[in-house]
Amino acid sequence: VIGAEATLSDGVRLEQGAVVMPRVRVGPATVVGARSVVDSGSVVGSHCTFDPDCYVGENVRVGVEVRIASGATVGDGAVRPPPSAPFLPCPPLTLGDGAHIGAGVAVAPGAAVGHGTHVDQDTVVGASARLGSFVRVASGVRVAPNAEVGDHSTLASACAVDGLVGRNCRLGPEVAVAAGARVADGVRLDAGACVRADPSASSGPPASLTAPSAPEVSLRVSDRPRTILGRVLAPLRGALRSIVAGRRSDG
Repeated sequence: VIGAEATLSDGVRLEQGAVVMPRVRVGPATVVGARSVVDSGSVVGSHCTFDPDCYVGENVRVGVEVRIASGATVGDGAVRPPPSAPFLPCPPLTLGDGAHIGAGVAVAPGAAVGHGTHVDQDTVVGASARLGSFVRVASGVRVAPNAEVGDHSTLASACAVDGLVGRNCRLGPEVAVAAGARVADGVRLDAGACVRADPSASSGPPASLTAPSAPEVSLRVSDRPRTILGRVLAPLRGALRSIVAGRRSDG
Protein backbone atom coordinates (compact mmCIF):
# COMPACT_ATOMS: atom_id res chain seq x y z
CA VAL A 1 0.00 0.00 0.00
CA ILE A 2 1.39 3.40 -0.99
CA GLY A 3 -0.20 6.56 0.40
CA ALA A 4 -0.86 9.84 -1.35
CA GLU A 5 2.15 12.01 -2.14
CA ALA A 6 4.57 9.28 -1.09
CA THR A 7 7.79 9.20 -3.09
CA LEU A 8 9.66 5.97 -3.75
CA SER A 9 13.04 6.21 -5.47
CA ASP A 10 14.50 3.76 -7.97
CA GLY A 11 15.09 0.26 -6.70
CA VAL A 12 12.78 0.48 -3.67
CA ARG A 13 11.11 -2.84 -2.87
CA LEU A 14 7.95 -3.23 -0.83
CA GLU A 15 7.32 -6.78 0.28
CA GLN A 16 3.87 -8.29 0.70
CA GLY A 17 1.67 -6.32 3.07
CA ALA A 18 4.12 -3.43 3.50
CA VAL A 19 2.54 0.00 3.97
CA VAL A 20 4.02 3.39 3.08
CA MET A 21 1.80 6.18 4.38
CA PRO A 22 1.22 9.62 2.81
CA ARG A 23 4.08 12.10 2.35
CA VAL A 24 6.77 9.47 3.00
CA ARG A 25 10.01 9.68 1.03
CA VAL A 26 12.07 6.51 0.55
CA GLY A 27 15.58 6.57 -0.92
CA PRO A 28 17.00 4.27 -3.60
CA ALA A 29 17.46 0.53 -3.06
CA THR A 30 15.64 0.44 0.27
CA VAL A 31 13.63 -2.66 1.24
CA VAL A 32 10.49 -2.43 3.38
CA GLY A 33 9.71 -5.90 4.70
CA ALA A 34 6.42 -7.74 4.77
CA ARG A 35 3.74 -6.14 6.97
CA SER A 36 6.06 -3.30 7.95
CA VAL A 37 4.72 0.26 8.14
CA VAL A 38 6.42 3.58 7.45
CA ASP A 39 4.10 6.24 8.82
CA SER A 40 3.24 9.68 7.49
CA GLY A 41 5.90 12.28 6.81
CA SER A 42 8.92 10.06 7.48
CA VAL A 43 12.06 10.27 5.36
CA VAL A 44 14.11 7.12 4.74
CA GLY A 45 17.57 7.17 3.17
CA SER A 46 19.04 4.88 0.57
CA HIS A 47 20.02 1.22 0.96
CA CYS A 48 18.05 0.73 4.18
CA THR A 49 16.56 -2.60 5.19
CA PHE A 50 13.42 -2.91 7.27
CA ASP A 51 12.71 -6.51 8.22
CA PRO A 52 9.15 -7.85 8.42
CA ASP A 53 6.76 -6.49 11.05
CA CYS A 54 8.60 -3.23 11.76
CA TYR A 55 6.94 0.07 12.52
CA VAL A 56 8.49 3.46 11.74
CA GLY A 57 6.40 6.27 13.20
CA GLU A 58 5.46 9.68 11.89
CA ASN A 59 8.11 12.24 10.94
CA VAL A 60 11.06 9.94 11.63
CA ARG A 61 14.36 10.71 9.89
CA VAL A 62 16.27 7.59 8.87
CA GLY A 63 19.80 7.85 7.43
CA VAL A 64 21.41 5.67 4.78
CA GLU A 65 22.16 1.95 5.20
CA VAL A 66 20.07 1.68 8.36
CA ARG A 67 18.85 -1.76 9.42
CA ILE A 68 15.70 -2.23 11.51
CA ALA A 69 15.13 -5.82 12.62
CA SER A 70 11.83 -7.64 12.88
CA GLY A 71 9.35 -6.42 15.46
CA ALA A 72 11.13 -3.14 16.24
CA THR A 73 9.15 0.05 16.83
CA VAL A 74 10.77 3.38 16.05
CA GLY A 75 8.55 6.22 17.24
CA ASP A 76 4.90 5.92 18.12
CA GLY A 77 3.59 8.40 15.61
CA ALA A 78 2.67 11.38 17.73
CA VAL A 79 2.02 12.68 21.20
CA ARG A 80 -1.75 12.72 21.21
CA PRO A 81 -3.53 14.90 23.80
CA PRO A 82 -7.20 14.43 24.74
CA PRO A 83 -9.65 14.62 21.81
CA SER A 84 -10.72 18.14 22.78
CA ALA A 85 -7.16 19.47 22.47
CA PRO A 86 -5.43 20.27 19.16
CA PHE A 87 -3.27 17.64 17.52
CA LEU A 88 0.44 17.99 18.38
CA PRO A 89 3.10 16.35 16.19
CA CYS A 90 5.72 14.33 18.00
CA PRO A 91 9.30 15.61 18.29
CA PRO A 92 11.56 14.45 15.45
CA LEU A 93 13.25 11.10 15.89
CA THR A 94 16.49 10.45 14.01
CA LEU A 95 18.50 7.35 13.14
CA GLY A 96 22.01 8.08 11.89
CA ASP A 97 23.71 6.51 8.90
CA GLY A 98 24.55 2.85 9.40
CA ALA A 99 22.53 2.51 12.62
CA HIS A 100 21.20 -0.94 13.50
CA ILE A 101 18.01 -1.38 15.52
CA GLY A 102 17.59 -4.92 16.83
CA ALA A 103 14.54 -7.15 17.04
CA GLY A 104 11.87 -5.99 19.43
CA VAL A 105 13.62 -2.70 20.22
CA ALA A 106 11.42 0.30 21.07
CA VAL A 107 12.71 3.80 20.35
CA ALA A 108 10.44 6.56 21.62
CA PRO A 109 9.68 9.87 19.88
CA GLY A 110 12.31 12.56 20.08
CA ALA A 111 15.19 10.13 20.58
CA ALA A 112 18.36 10.32 18.51
CA VAL A 113 20.53 7.34 17.56
CA GLY A 114 23.92 8.27 16.13
CA HIS A 115 25.84 7.06 13.10
CA GLY A 116 26.94 3.44 13.23
CA THR A 117 25.26 2.76 16.57
CA HIS A 118 23.98 -0.76 17.24
CA VAL A 119 21.05 -1.29 19.60
CA ASP A 120 20.50 -4.96 20.36
CA GLN A 121 17.21 -6.78 20.84
CA ASP A 122 14.55 -5.94 23.42
CA THR A 123 16.17 -2.66 24.44
CA VAL A 124 14.08 0.44 25.20
CA VAL A 125 15.28 3.94 24.32
CA GLY A 126 13.13 6.59 25.98
CA ALA A 127 11.75 9.82 24.62
CA SER A 128 14.38 12.47 23.81
CA ALA A 129 17.23 10.15 24.83
CA ARG A 130 20.50 10.53 22.95
CA LEU A 131 22.83 7.75 21.83
CA GLY A 132 26.05 9.01 20.26
CA SER A 133 27.86 7.62 17.24
CA PHE A 134 29.27 4.08 17.18
CA VAL A 135 27.68 3.18 20.51
CA ARG A 136 27.12 -0.51 21.25
CA VAL A 137 24.04 -1.32 23.31
CA ALA A 138 23.49 -4.96 24.26
CA SER A 139 20.14 -6.68 24.75
CA GLY A 140 17.66 -5.78 27.45
CA VAL A 141 19.07 -2.32 28.19
CA ARG A 142 16.86 0.55 29.33
CA VAL A 143 17.85 4.10 28.39
CA ALA A 144 15.49 6.46 30.17
CA PRO A 145 13.92 9.58 28.66
CA ASN A 146 16.42 12.43 28.28
CA ALA A 147 19.39 10.21 29.18
CA GLU A 148 22.57 10.46 27.10
CA VAL A 149 25.32 8.05 26.07
CA GLY A 150 28.47 9.44 24.44
CA ASP A 151 30.25 8.32 21.28
CA HIS A 152 32.02 4.94 21.18
CA SER A 153 30.63 3.80 24.54
CA THR A 154 29.48 0.24 25.23
CA LEU A 155 26.56 -0.84 27.41
CA ALA A 156 26.41 -4.53 28.30
CA SER A 157 23.16 -6.41 28.78
CA ALA A 158 20.53 -5.33 31.31
CA CYS A 159 22.08 -1.91 32.02
CA ALA A 160 19.80 0.93 33.11
CA VAL A 161 20.85 4.47 32.23
CA ASP A 162 18.90 7.40 33.64
CA GLY A 163 21.76 9.92 33.63
CA LEU A 164 24.69 10.90 31.45
CA VAL A 165 27.37 8.48 30.21
CA GLY A 166 30.43 10.04 28.58
CA ARG A 167 32.45 8.98 25.57
CA ASN A 168 34.48 5.77 25.34
CA CYS A 169 32.91 4.31 28.48
CA ARG A 170 32.49 0.59 29.14
CA LEU A 171 29.57 -0.48 31.31
CA GLY A 172 29.39 -4.12 32.38
CA PRO A 173 26.20 -6.14 32.73
CA GLU A 174 23.48 -4.78 35.03
CA VAL A 175 25.20 -1.46 35.67
CA ALA A 176 22.84 1.30 36.82
CA VAL A 177 23.35 5.03 36.24
CA ALA A 178 20.84 6.98 38.30
CA ALA A 179 19.03 10.12 37.26
CA GLY A 180 21.28 13.17 37.60
CA ALA A 181 24.47 11.09 37.70
CA ARG A 182 27.33 11.65 35.28
CA VAL A 183 29.93 9.12 34.19
CA ALA A 184 33.09 10.81 32.93
CA ASP A 185 34.71 9.96 29.60
CA GLY A 186 36.65 6.71 29.49
CA VAL A 187 35.28 5.22 32.72
CA ARG A 188 34.92 1.44 33.00
CA LEU A 189 32.36 -0.02 35.38
CA ASP A 190 32.26 -3.66 36.40
CA ALA A 191 29.12 -5.75 36.42
CA GLY A 192 26.47 -4.63 38.87
CA ALA A 193 28.07 -1.28 39.68
CA CYS A 194 25.85 1.67 40.58
CA VAL A 195 26.46 5.32 39.75
CA ARG A 196 24.55 7.84 41.84
CA ALA A 197 24.36 11.62 41.87
CA ASP A 198 25.71 13.34 44.97
CA PRO A 199 22.57 14.39 46.88
CA SER A 200 24.44 17.21 48.66
CA ALA A 201 25.40 18.99 45.43
CA SER A 202 23.03 21.68 44.20
CA SER A 203 23.94 21.49 40.51
CA GLY A 204 26.13 19.45 38.23
CA PRO A 205 26.93 16.86 40.91
CA PRO A 206 29.87 14.54 40.37
CA ALA A 207 29.04 10.90 40.04
CA SER A 208 29.62 8.51 42.89
CA LEU A 209 30.98 5.30 41.43
CA THR A 210 30.22 2.42 43.73
CA ALA A 211 30.14 -1.31 43.25
CA PRO A 212 27.41 -3.14 45.13
CA SER A 213 28.45 -3.27 48.77
CA ALA A 214 28.82 -6.58 50.54
CA PRO A 215 26.30 -7.28 53.28
CA GLU A 216 27.26 -5.68 56.56
CA VAL A 217 28.32 -8.19 59.18
CA SER A 218 27.78 -7.39 62.85
CA LEU A 219 30.83 -8.38 64.83
CA ARG A 220 28.82 -8.17 68.02
CA VAL A 221 26.69 -11.10 66.96
CA SER A 222 29.65 -13.20 65.96
CA ASP A 223 31.48 -12.30 69.17
CA ARG A 224 28.68 -13.27 71.54
CA PRO A 225 29.73 -16.91 71.88
CA ARG A 226 33.26 -15.85 72.76
CA THR A 227 32.00 -13.25 75.24
CA ILE A 228 29.70 -15.67 77.03
CA LEU A 229 32.33 -18.38 77.12
CA GLY A 230 34.83 -15.91 78.50
CA ARG A 231 32.51 -15.00 81.36
CA VAL A 232 31.99 -18.65 82.24
CA LEU A 233 35.68 -19.50 82.17
CA ALA A 234 36.90 -16.41 84.04
CA PRO A 235 36.33 -17.83 87.56
CA LEU A 236 37.92 -21.14 86.58
CA ARG A 237 40.93 -19.34 85.22
CA GLY A 238 41.25 -17.40 88.49
CA ALA A 239 41.06 -20.58 90.58
CA LEU A 240 43.60 -22.32 88.37
CA ARG A 241 46.01 -19.42 88.73
CA SER A 242 45.63 -19.58 92.53
CA ILE A 243 46.40 -23.31 92.57
CA VAL A 244 49.46 -22.84 90.39
CA ALA A 245 50.68 -19.96 92.55
CA GLY A 246 50.19 -22.05 95.73
CA ARG A 247 52.20 -24.96 94.34
CA ARG A 248 55.03 -22.63 93.42
CA SER A 249 55.09 -21.18 96.93
CA ASP A 250 55.11 -24.68 98.48
CA GLY A 251 58.03 -25.64 96.29
